[in-house]
Amino acid sequence: MIRETFDARTLAKMEVAIERACTAVPIGEQYEVRRHIAMSIIERARLGELPLEALTEAARTAASEFCMVHDKAEVAAATERERRKQAIVKAHAELEKAKREHDARVSTIESERAALHKRSQAENARWEKQKQKLESALRRA
Repeated sequence: MIRETFDARTLAKMEVAIERACTAVPIGEQYEVRRHIAMSIIERARLGELPLEALTEAARTAASEFCMVHDKAEVAAATERERRKQAIVKAHAELEKAKREHDARVSTIESERAALHKRSQAENARWEKQKQKLESALRRA
């Protein structure tokens, strides 16, 4: 489609323009970047602006636009990672707090259970003593 639309000389200029733009940006070898730049070059060429400088300008502008969008996406992703990291830290802190509260409650329950066990033993001892005394009185009567 492009080969039928433009002559060999224009196609060569378009190729030089895309290479210049792609080498000027760190992510220039990514498919999405090259495609975006190529579409801008084709659009400019279809408008009749065929000098190498015009095509290169269109390519560099497209590369810059893509990088700005990419940078914004990176910033948004970094912001989201930081938000998630803070949420994880907060969740861990809440978990630790809940665990401490649970451990304190278990400790209180264990103390109360030990106290009840001790009271139960004391009651059994009292009962055995009283029972022996009453059985002894019953045998004497």
